[in-house]
Amino acid sequence: MKIFQYTAEAADGHVVEGEVKAIDRADALAQLLEGRLTPLSLKPASEGLTLPRGSGTPLQGKLFERFAHRLAALNGAGVPLADALSLMARSDARLGRHAQKALDSVRRGETLAAHLSSLPRGPSPEMIALIRVGEETGTLAAQLQLVADTLSRKAAFQKELISQLIYPLALCVLIILTLFFLAHFVLPQFEEIFAAGNAAPPPETAFVLDAGRVIREWGWAFPAIILGGVVSIRLLRARYRGPLDRFTIKLPFLGALTKTAEMARFCRSLGALLIGGCTMAEALPIARAAVFNQSLLDGHEAAADGVRLGAPLSDAIAAKGLFPDEALELIRIGERTGQLGAMLVQAAQSGEERVTTTLKTLSGLLGPILTALMGAITAGVIAAVMIGVMSLNEAVY
Repeated sequence: MKIFQYTAEAADGHVVEGEVKAIDRADALAQLLEGRLTPLSLKPASEGLTLPRGSGTPLQGKLFERFAHRLAALNGAGVPLADALSLMARSDARLGRHAQKALDSVRRGETLAAHLSSLPRGPSPEMIALIRVGEETGTLAAQLQLVADTLSRKAAFQKELISQLIYPLALCVLIILTLFFLAHFVLPQFEEIFAAGNAAPPPETAFVLDAGRVIREWGWAFPAIILGGVVSIRLLRARYRGPLDRFTIKLPFLGALTKTAEMARFCRSLGALLIGGCTMAEALPIARAAVFNQSLLDGHEAAADGVRLGAPLSDAIAAKGLFPDEALELIRIGERTGQLGAMLVQAAQSGEERVTTTLKTLSGLLGPILTALMGAITAGVIAAVMIGVMSLNEAVY
């Protein structure tokens, strides 16, 4: 059996594309005619449309945001879903294979949401839920645009977080490089001077020279130690996730920052789902998947039980102490005005701004501190070495 790619005109006048398995070209042509399709082109798969590379790239993050945005624009302009996917498969180099796979599934009678949920590395459940609601209510274009906007805001928040952490990390790397430079290129020369003078260096100089010797001899083990520490932390977190997460929440500064970030993720997910038309019963389990801290996740599950028993969302969350007062007030306003989804998104934006502001302040404080630390280390090494040289001069003269 061979695979043939075809472009044909359907009985209703629409131009469709696809593949057909047949013994030869005549058999493929007969199958198309039997399906009431008028062939416009029929080629073996190897000679047909060459789709772009990159099929191994998961349909997530920025790629899925592009997928949703383009499909929303085409579908919103009145282009049927199958035709829109076909156009994306032919014209978009980054989305070609993903669009073609989605098109094949749609032509087999599957929904777009069902196809996306079957992907091994596909979009998050909340995004799939929004698309499913759009297909069920006939508002697919609007839901796809909501998906694209939600992903864009999440990506902007993550980018801001990373940008605030780059400068302190760069300074830490610079401090490490400075230590290695001093240990490998500066201190060995002074060791030779003291060895040639047959004099014992002062205690502070001896300490610096010994530290440089340790860095030279065992520096290769430092990356392994760091990697081992990271792996150990991940294993401990996997085994003792609950106790570690509870401990994190109780820390003075990190606990408040973690709660605010988790609140923002939960509110943005739940708000987008409610705006998209999901019911509270459907949206809560999906939104809880955005919470990473096990301690807070247990609290959200208990709050969901309260909502199922008839309690307002704000009261159920307040009883577990999950959100700050400002976010709770916005949720109460949304419940009174019937705009809960919009108020949840507003609470998420407020939380994200608070996290970003805190990290900016922390980054602003860490920058001068790390810079001063690097200067102090360099000055301390030089001072210790110079004290040793001066003591050697006194012994000689």
